[in-house]
Amino acid sequence: MNQIEQLKQNTENSVKAATNKYKKEVQAVENSLDPRYKDARFKQATLDDLKADLDEEVTHLRAQHEREKDAILVEAKETAGKAQYKPTSSETQKAEELLGEFQTQLTLATSTREKGVAQRELSDKLAELERGELLAVKQRFPALVQAISGDKEAVNKARVVHHTLSDVKTEEREAFDELAQSASVETGDPFRGYTTLKATHPTFNGKKQASNYEGMSYIDPTK
Repeated sequence: MNQIEQLKQNTENSVKAATNKYKKEVQAVENSLDPRYKDARFKQATLDDLKADLDEEVTHLRAQHEREKDAILVEAKETAGKAQYKPTSSETQKAEELLGEFQTQLTLATSTREKGVAQRELSDKLAELERGELLAVKQRFPALVQAISGDKEAVNKARVVHHTLSDVKTEEREAFDELAQSASVETGDPFRGYTTLKATHPTFNGKKQASNYEGMSYIDPTK
C-alpha cells in the first residue's frame, strides 16, 4: 500500500466514523420520548443541525485529504525530477556494446530491410535487459542518433528503438506515476460512504423514518 492508498484508507475510515455517528444521533432523536420532538418543526431543526454538523465534518475531511494528497504528490514529483540514475560499470559496458553494434549494423546496411533487421535485433536484446541496463542504453542513445544523423533511414529505425526506451523509468519516476494513478477518483473515492448516505438515508432523501414513543424511557437530548 503506497502513501496515497494509505491516505485514502485513513480518510475513508474517518468518513465512515462521521456517517455512523450521524446515523446513531438521528436514531437517538427518532427513539427519544422527549415530548419536544412531537413538534415537527423542533424535530426537523434538530435533524437539520445534525446534517449541518455532518456536512461541516466531511468538508473538513475533504480539505484535509486534498492538502495531504497534494503534499505527497509534490514531494514525489520533485524526487522523481531530481533522480539521476548512475549506471554501474557493467551496465555502461553492456550499453556501449549494444549501441556500438547497432551503429555498425546501420552503417554497413545496404538497404532499408537490413536496417530494419538491425533495429529488430536490438529491440529483441533490449527486451531481455534489466532496468539499470536499459537506463544506461537510454542515457547513451542521443549520442548514437547524433552519430547517424546523416542517414535518414537509419535515424528512422533508431526512433523506433527510442520509442521503446522512452517507457523506461527510474524507480522514483515509477513511484510517482503509481501515486498519481492511486490519487485518481477512478481507483476509489474515500467519500463514497458520505455520498451513499445522502442518497439513501431518510433524513436526506425525503422518506419518513418511523418513530416509536411507546414503551420507551425519556432520553434527554441535551445530555
